[in-house]
Amino acid sequence: MGPQFTTLESAVIELNEVENILRKLLSDVADFIEKNPVPKETSAVPLPDDLAKAPLELRFTGGWVRDKLLGVPSHDIDVAINKMTGYQFGLRMKDYLDSPGNAEKYGLGGVTKKAGSLTKIDANPEKSKHLETVTTKILGLDLDLVNLRKETYTDDSRNPQVEFGSPEEDALRRDACINAMFYNITTSKIEDFTGRGFYDLQNHIIRTPLDPYTTFKDDPLRVLRLIRFASRLGYEIEGNTRKFMANEEISEALKMKITKERVFIEVEKMLKGPDPRTALQLIDGLNLYHTVFVDPDDAEIYNPDTKNWSSVYEALQKMIHSEEEPHQFLYSTLIQSQEEKFLSWMLTAMIPWADAPELPSKKGKAQPPMVTIVAIAALKAPSKITDLLTACVRNMKEIREMKDKGEQSREVLGMAIRRWGALWRQQVMFALLYEIFTSPSAEENTLKSYTTFLKTIETQNLMTVYDLKPLIDGTKLAAALSAKPGPWMKGALDIVMSWQLRNPTITDPAAAVEEVRLADLLAQPASKKQKQAQKQKKGELTSLLITHFLRLTLRPLFAQAPKNDHVTAQGRKKIGEVLPKRFRGESILFDEERKVWIKEAWSLELLRWVCGSLDGEIVEREWGFLIPPILTVVDDTDVKVRAKGAELLRLLLGATPPLLLKRTGLAPLFEESLYISATYLPTLTAEEDSITILNATVPALLTLANTAHPAPTTPSSDPTAHESRTKALDKILRKGILFPHTHSTEYIHITQTLLSNLPPLLSEMGIDSVKHLQVLIPLLSNILADPLGPAYPPLLLTAAKGMESVILNGWPRIGRWRAEIYRGICICWIRLAEDGGGIEGVEDVEMQLRVVASVLREAVEGDVDVNWTEDVQVLVGADERLQDLLKA
Repeated sequence: MGPQFTTLESAVIELNEVENILRKLLSDVADFIEKNPVPKETSAVPLPDDLAKAPLELRFTGGWVRDKLLGVPSHDIDVAINKMTGYQFGLRMKDYLDSPGNAEKYGLGGVTKKAGSLTKIDANPEKSKHLETVTTKILGLDLDLVNLRKETYTDDSRNPQVEFGSPEEDALRRDACINAMFYNITTSKIEDFTGRGFYDLQNHIIRTPLDPYTTFKDDPLRVLRLIRFASRLGYEIEGNTRKFMANEEISEALKMKITKERVFIEVEKMLKGPDPRTALQLIDGLNLYHTVFVDPDDAEIYNPDTKNWSSVYEALQKMIHSEEEPHQFLYSTLIQSQEEKFLSWMLTAMIPWADAPELPSKKGKAQPPMVTIVAIAALKAPSKITDLLTACVRNMKEIREMKDKGEQSREVLGMAIRRWGALWRQQVMFALLYEIFTSPSAEENTLKSYTTFLKTIETQNLMTVYDLKPLIDGTKLAAALSAKPGPWMKGALDIVMSWQLRNPTITDPAAAVEEVRLADLLAQPASKKQKQAQKQKKGELTSLLITHFLRLTLRPLFAQAPKNDHVTAQGRKKIGEVLPKRFRGESILFDEERKVWIKEAWSLELLRWVCGSLDGEIVEREWGFLIPPILTVVDDTDVKVRAKGAELLRLLLGATPPLLLKRTGLAPLFEESLYISATYLPTLTAEEDSITILNATVPALLTLANTAHPAPTTPSSDPTAHESRTKALDKILRKGILFPHTHSTEYIHITQTLLSNLPPLLSEMGIDSVKHLQVLIPLLSNILADPLGPAYPPLLLTAAKGMESVILNGWPRIGRWRAEIYRGICICWIRLAEDGGGIEGVEDVEMQLRVVASVLREAVEGDVDVNWTEDVQVLVGADERLQDLLKA
């Protein structure tokens, strides 16, 4: 990557339309300031007398100039000012734009759009915030306003003492010559005061403007910045510069003067850049691993061996870029997004710590693995990384044992993946990289063994088993066993899941319940009595806290909210009155000043904790204190608040005994409020807000149906109860999913949100869902067959999962609908093959389409009117690309 011009004199920066407008705006502001001087302003940085008399000059600086010369778009622009601080200039720019008619000249009409929000960073050397820099966003560009400056450093910090400086002094203090060029707004000329910026850009060289030792000693973070630029641009670091980057004194300064947060920011940018391998290669070659990835406070505890580290980052590089097997399969299976690619490089960086010994417990509590401690101490890495590293080390032994054993059992593999969690693929990646690290010569065999392991998991349809829901939840399981919920339920639900994994095509949980019954988990060993007593004590404390919060903390906040005329103070429907149809927002048309609860931000969080901690006994006791605040929030006009209300109601109903809900008679009131929430749709409601409220409303409706109309033990045991439950579930499908979809079909994110609620609803309907096949199957097939579908794979994935659920629950009648299902999945498969190349998420859709084809085959195999083999032959004969879909 080099500049588009052969000499600096011939180089011209072509500004785009927005940049030209910005240049004109800044020039006009400069003229305005010169013609309308103000009294001398106070500033943390004094202005020399000679500069005070100089004309005002503005320059675009640094990375923007470099990127423009390279032909790379840039939305970040630093503007250097010769005689004003950035904050002073920003205020005068705001004054200029506030003058009538000025903002409109630049397309900045409207008060809020004029100069963006000026964020001042005061002169504060102790925190590296100096010269009153201002950051703002204008014309869609991120703008930094700052002085030209010169800097003087001390030995114990990278934060300089700063003064106004000349353009030459400002250029020389920068990290690299290629970042030290200016674009003079007045003359439109490129200025290269180091004399080497354009040459280095032309010859792909990175070097410091001053001698490297001084540059790095002043600010050691520049070592990491140069590594980042070298890997991003594909440039070579000049020999003398490279020599001092590896200097021990500089390395010590990097440890002593640079905050760990800044180190992580640079490392993150390297690993998210276009060439992370080169970045790690430079860190390795410059002997900086023990500077960057080691906690200086505990450097003596363990010294990681990096001798084989290069084998790891080279292996990952090949995995990502090779089109050969097994690299391509491993890459597509283990890395399915840019974020997962970054995490893989992060794991690669930390691999040398995988062998570190475990630290002794502190106060009886096990410490995290050494690799996690180092990630926190040396990098201040965020929890998403440290939690992943902990899981990688904790589960690595089990992953390797299963891989080496060649485990084939769907039950064993599925339960293991559920233990490993949603990030199990990254944990497998860590184990793979660790084996290459410990045995580089066996890399080929290692890759083959992990390929076999992952293909077994893929063949068993276990890639997403971590979020598979049990056929029966704990409440229903306890009811089926005529037992009280208790500690036995975790083991019982594991038995249910194990049975489910062994019998993937069976949706009736009766056999799973019987297996739990035979396991005799209800008989608790005497040794657990003490633990149960402790849990009981904890439960009693929670109960007391709930009572305290509801009666003494939350009740006063909601006291001024309007009372519902149809609900008694005890939270019951008033006798003799029929609940009327209410129009949207009627219950909250009152003075906003009376909404004390919404001003206290913690009130809703506290109410959510209360609702999430409820059990049946507490609900019975506190019902009258729960209903008023929850109804208030559910009926609020603010969409986001109303969504929180739906979530609160879901939690409450999940803990409410069905008989209590029946006695109070409030189910119709709750239902009406929730169905009103389901009508908050575009264009009257913003799409993002619609998604928020629908995501909360539909699950709440389902929970309400399950509580108001609990499933009979058998459909024939109580025909009336079964009928009322079926009607409630049908209504959710019609009014909670299909109606909103019909009125927002052009909003794909809303469609995705609605369809994501389809599988749990159909699971509750079971075989009764067959009455809806004539609506659901064409709807889902049309989405799958949409010509624009590959542009947004998440919707296709959701539709495919919905189709799987339709088949699993309505399988006895699926045979007659198979042609429509073929249409959807086959057209989708072909479109993905033609238009889905390089689009993130396509692999997930293809995998789910195979699942749909598999469950369809299982569903029609016993149908005498269907010949699956002939169907497949016809379809594959029409298009051979369907072979991988239908014969997998």
